[in-house]
Amino acid sequence: MAVVYRVKHQTLGTRHALKILTVGSAQIRTRMIREGRVQARVRHPHLVAVTDVLDLDGSPGLLMELAHGPALDEWLARYRPTLDEAVRVFRGIVLGVGYAHAQGLVHRDLKPANVLLHLDAGQVVPKVTDFGLAKLTESGDENRTRSGVTMGTPAYMPPEQIRNAAAVDRRADIYSLGCILYEMVTGEQAYRNDDMLALFNDIASGAHVPASERVEGLPEAILRTLSRTMAIDRESRPADCVDVLALLDGEDVPPSGDGLAAPRPPRTTSPTTLEVGEAGGLAVLALTPDLLTPAPAPGRAGTLLPTHEPTVDPTPAPPAMTVAFETPVSPSRTDSAPPARSRGPWLWVGLGLGGLAALAAGTLVVVGVLASLASVGDPTTGAVPDPVPEPASDPEPSVDPEPSVDPEPSVDPEPVVPEPVVAEPAVGPSPAGPRSPPPRPPPVPQPESVVEPSAPSPAPGRFTATGGVVVLRGPSGSFRADEPVPPGTYDYDIRFDDMSEGSGTVTVAPGQVLRFRCDSAFGRCALD
Repeated sequence: MAVVYRVKHQTLGTRHALKILTVGSAQIRTRMIREGRVQARVRHPHLVAVTDVLDLDGSPGLLMELAHGPALDEWLARYRPTLDEAVRVFRGIVLGVGYAHAQGLVHRDLKPANVLLHLDAGQVVPKVTDFGLAKLTESGDENRTRSGVTMGTPAYMPPEQIRNAAAVDRRADIYSLGCILYEMVTGEQAYRNDDMLALFNDIASGAHVPASERVEGLPEAILRTLSRTMAIDRESRPADCVDVLALLDGEDVPPSGDGLAAPRPPRTTSPTTLEVGEAGGLAVLALTPDLLTPAPAPGRAGTLLPTHEPTVDPTPAPPAMTVAFETPVSPSRTDSAPPARSRGPWLWVGLGLGGLAALAAGTLVVVGVLASLASVGDPTTGAVPDPVPEPASDPEPSVDPEPSVDPEPSVDPEPVVPEPVVAEPAVGPSPAGPRSPPPRPPPVPQPESVVEPSAPSPAPGRFTATGGVVVLRGPSGSFRADEPVPPGTYDYDIRFDDMSEGSGTVTVAPGQVLRFRCDSAFGRCALD
């Protein structure tokens, strides 16, 4: 139905996510604009914010906060979190959903694919997104779902939502939260069946494998939270997200019952994020290609699972628009492939420069062409590769892998004494017969090559950074704070809490320790 791009504001230089509708249905267009209005009402650290609704050649587009990182389902497909990591991420999800409930919203499509893991100032912050099926609990024009219609993702829908999506309340989201927690702690979906009718029957009867049978030794608080949130009867579930957090803390909470009071906004003093340096954070970094992976922090780690390659359906691209598109955020999760970026004039400029250099020097200069291609990037994904390193000022001469060696001149064991030279007539053969060839000179002994010992490598430097994330990039590679850095000149990139960026150039001397002090307000870093 839609494709999401990472875009850059042409004036401010800030980056955002732009969700563009690719379906021409008037009903879907109305629902997407409604989604923008719904999400614009809520602002919370664990919710993806919508900042504007745009019209792009007749197609609605939602301008959203850019969550820099993978979706929860991608993370779970690649990494098996520890119980502590799973609970921390789950708490953050519950906080975001509970705040939306307090604002009168019911999501109706909670699932791991609609939770993004956002990298922010050394933390991994779970953020709930995609309120396309959200329902407003108060009456009004927003609530237009027809009775008897099934809407949502079947594996995470409660029984009452299968029967009638218009009649659900916030306890449907609480059921979906239980399914998400089940998947995070067991590594498997609670309900999974290729036969849709059989799947609905399993959900209606609660026929799933208990978490205690999949994983031994789960704490009683986790098992009770799963049992209460995934109850078939919604009146047996917790009344709101405040009670869900209380169950996680081991408290006993009453069932919601027949009537529901106003939801309370949840609060917690327990951690709701992951550290970037721990195992779960490293797995998030590994799924974020344009960031580097730091050294892991000590402590208990989760399990790294085999990689599953995403697939993209090659369907028509959205209409042209006047925005500068960058990398699609999640091409594997949309039904439309992003439009291929044209290499434009830069490719021809690179080829032209290469041709001129070839005419001047008599050889083809490939570096200029490669540099122009590298600056364009992959036309399919929009990813820009690292620049081609320039050759050193004094390159080593090329050496054939197997150089030819002249054989040593042959030496006769007994040197031949030359005969006296006799003058020969100008015409006719010599009466004395053919002359002997002149003797070869004795070989001149070649001095043995002397191999000088190589100079020791210079001691690496390093750097620290406070107030922002600094990455050095140069011919020797890319380096983060507190990593050994070979001496040389590097370009550095800066990332701050609010996603603003800066850059610069710095030289690292042997054994030098640089200290960056970064200020997000100005988007710059200063060296002590």
